[in-house]
Amino acid sequence: MKDVGAPASAYAQAFFAIPEPTGAALMITGAADRCRAFTLVELLVVIAIIAVLVGLLLPAVQAAREAARRMTCANHLRQLVLAAHLYESRHKVLPPGSRLHDVRQRAGVSWRAIVLDGIEESALQDFVGLQDDGGYANAYPTHVPEVFVCPSSPDRPTNNGPYDPATPSSLQLDRGWSNYAGVNGSGATTEGVWDLTGTFNGDLYIDGVFYPGSEVRFSHITDGASQTLAIGERVYGVTRWDALLEGAIWDGPPGPTRRIDEVRSFATKNVRYPINADPKQFGYYYQDATAPPGAEKSLKINDFYFGSHHPGGAHFAMTDASVPFLRDDIDINLYRALGSRNGGEVRDGEF
Repeated sequence: MKDVGAPASAYAQAFFAIPEPTGAALMITGAADRCRAFTLVELLVVIAIIAVLVGLLLPAVQAAREAARRMTCANHLRQLVLAAHLYESRHKVLPPGSRLHDVRQRAGVSWRAIVLDGIEESALQDFVGLQDDGGYANAYPTHVPEVFVCPSSPDRPTNNGPYDPATPSSLQLDRGWSNYAGVNGSGATTEGVWDLTGTFNGDLYIDGVFYPGSEVRFSHITDGASQTLAIGERVYGVTRWDALLEGAIWDGPPGPTRRIDEVRSFATKNVRYPINADPKQFGYYYQDATAPPGAEKSLKINDFYFGSHHPGGAHFAMTDASVPFLRDDIDINLYRALGSRNGGEVRDGEF
């Protein structure tokens, strides 16, 4: 009997056998495996390219963000001046820089509180109260309208509570803070100046649009609304030197011979000194008699200058609600001329 199983088995093995790979096949497969991964050098090159792209794009992104913040800031100033226009349409005068209700009190409100209803903040205006006597015990709200804040400012403090009834001769100034102040005058002339005594105060100019107790009409702005500064940016001491309230304090305890609210102005400033000025450069620090010898001099309150967190200058709203960006290096005489409402100056130069 013939053995037919052996050939069949051999045939099956031959049919299903997997051929051994050749050397060439091994080389091709190995090359393919090597192409699936980056070398360390290639990875470092890719990382370097990404870093260069980020370095190129980041300044552009930051510049775009600052441009947007500047646009928002300018719009805030425009809204505030338009709110002052609304007040003028009702009362036939622009709002005062601050309003005093009783000369025996250091109470009152600044122009910022007076225009609140013009920026759709009537509820806050009612809460603050424009006719009270200062509300020593009033708890002022923590809400600060965004229109009073420059978006480029890194400071974001909040209002933090009531006055202390036990200390009526002092004023807590971390309420109603703002990056914007009214322009009370040019600082270029001694005419129209409240010559205020006191080491800390300095002169308060009143040839501008907003100053304590002002009642300026558009007809008083003979230099032209488009040529007269109304409100500008400020950067220093926003948590200390600003208030929706009066923006001025007693020069000591109340008394018949004491100068009161008008001695110091926090809600309005003059344009006597350059934008973003270096106080030491212009020598308008006073020497504090209580400071030790060699101590740095202190800046007089009414001489605080305008400035901003925007590089190169600051926004100002003109009385017609246009908002130019004034550069730090603006001619000082032109700058001062823009600060007065009726100086009749010849204003040469662009701003």
